[in-house]
Amino acid sequence: MLRSDPEVNLPSILIVEDDFEIAATIAELLTGSGHVTRTACNGVEGLRQIGAAAPDLILLDVEMPILDGPGMAHALATERAGKTPIPIVLVSAARDIEMVARRVGTPHYLKKPFSLDRLTKLIDGVLGTRARR
Repeated sequence: MLRSDPEVNLPSILIVEDDFEIAATIAELLTGSGHVTRTACNGVEGLRQIGAAAPDLILLDVEMPILDGPGMAHALATERAGKTPIPIVLVSAARDIEMVARRVGTPHYLKKPFSLDRLTKLIDGVLGTRARR
């Protein structure tokens, strides 16, 4: 799912989440907040989408079938070696989300369930930091 206005350069976010309802809710919220969104249901599909067009940020679930979030992050780091890294925000209900985030190499994570307001603030903060680089 891609929502975009070709006349405006909106930040793009790839939502990699195996729960369709969660992905759709987040996509709707972020689109309403001025972001272009795409969704993928697992890490393999997420990597395919990134290969087609790199997003400005990846919202990545940890526990998914086929290829989980940490596996996707590792494959992405290998594939994009030498290129500008894409910021990753991990989301999970796992108790050890902070440890998983450290293993993946991202300081950005949210424990499920999270408020949509907290999600948008975190994403806007990460995108704002990236824009200043």
